[in-house]
Amino acid sequence: MSTSPTSDPVALFWGNAWWLPGQNEPVPVTDPGQAAAVLAAAWPFGSRRLRLLYEPDGFRAEAADCPQANRATLGWALSDRFPELAEPELGWSHEPIRARGEGFVTLLHLETTPGLLHLVEALSDAGLTVTEAWPVPTWLQMLPSDLSDSGAFVGALLTRERVCLYHEAADGSRGIERWQGPDALDGCRTWLRERLIRQPETAVWLVLDHVESLTDIDLSALLDQVSNPQVVPLEEALGLEAVFPYRHPAQLLPARSRFSRSALMSAASWALLLTALGWAGLTGWSWFHAQEAEAKNRPALAGLRAEVDHLRTNATEIARLRSAVEASKTVFASDLL
Repeated sequence: MSTSPTSDPVALFWGNAWWLPGQNEPVPVTDPGQAAAVLAAAWPFGSRRLRLLYEPDGFRAEAADCPQANRATLGWALSDRFPELAEPELGWSHEPIRARGEGFVTLLHLETTPGLLHLVEALSDAGLTVTEAWPVPTWLQMLPSDLSDSGAFVGALLTRERVCLYHEAADGSRGIERWQGPDALDGCRTWLRERLIRQPETAVWLVLDHVESLTDIDLSALLDQVSNPQVVPLEEALGLEAVFPYRHPAQLLPARSRFSRSALMSAASWALLLTALGWAGLTGWSWFHAQEAEAKNRPALAGLRAEVDHLRTNATEIARLRSAVEASKTVFASDLL
C-alpha cells in the first residue's frame, strides 16, 4: 500500500475524541456540541479541507436484502424496515450491493441520533470544509493492498475501551462488530479467536492507538497463528493513502449535504446579483443597440422627412390649383345675359 499522505488530511471522530494523523494522543471532546470548535482549535494543517472518518457512539450496521438500485431508491425501498433512512437529519450509507442467491444484499451504516450533518455544518462555520465523510468500517477495507487468496479479511480499529471491526468471509458475506467499555477488548479477542479457528487463512489488519499496547491487550499470541498480520499505529494509518472508489455508496454525505447553509445563501446572493447584472447588461445593450441603429438610420430618416415635407407642399399646391380650375368653370347669370 502507499504511504504517501492523502490529498486532504483525515480526521477521525470516534466516540468522544478526535484523532489526527501524526498525533499519538487523541483530542478529547467533553461536549459533543463543541466537537467542531475543538477540532478547529487543534487543527495543525495548513489546508482547511478534510476527509472525515465518522464513528460516533450509537452508530450501527445492518445487513439487508435489497433491490439493485441507487441510494434514493434503496432508501425508499428499505425505509419500512429501517426508519432511519427516511429521516433527513440522520446520516446513512451502504456498502456496495452484492448478489446473494436469487437476490441482492448490502450492509447499511445507520446513524441513530442526529449528529453528522450538524457536525459538518458546524465545521464549515468554524472554517473547515468536509469534502468526504466515511464510516470507519469502509476505511478499514481500503487500507490493505493484499488480501488472502480466499478473500477472507478482518480489519479492526482498537483502543482499550473501544473496538470497531469489519470482517468479510471467503463466501463474500460481510459484517461489522462493535464493542465499548471495559470489556471491549475481551469481546474482540473472543470473536477473533473463534474466527481464526473457523477460517485460519483470514488476513488480519489491526489499527491500534499504540502499537506497544499489542502485548498489553494480549493479542500477540493470538496473531501468531496468522500468516502475515499487519499492525499499524492509528496516527500512521490516518496518514496512509486510502483511495475510495469514485461514487462509492458508503459516502455518508448525500450531494445535497455537501453545501452548508451559509454557502447556499452566498450562492443565492451571487445568483441574484448576477441575474440583476445580467438584466442590467441586457437593458444597456438593448439601449446601446437602439442608439447605434438610430445613428445609422438618421440620414435616411432626414431624407424621408424632407421628401414627405416636399410631397405635402406639392399636395397643398395641387389642391389650390384644382380649386382655381373649378372656380374658372363656374357660370354666372350675368354672363348669360
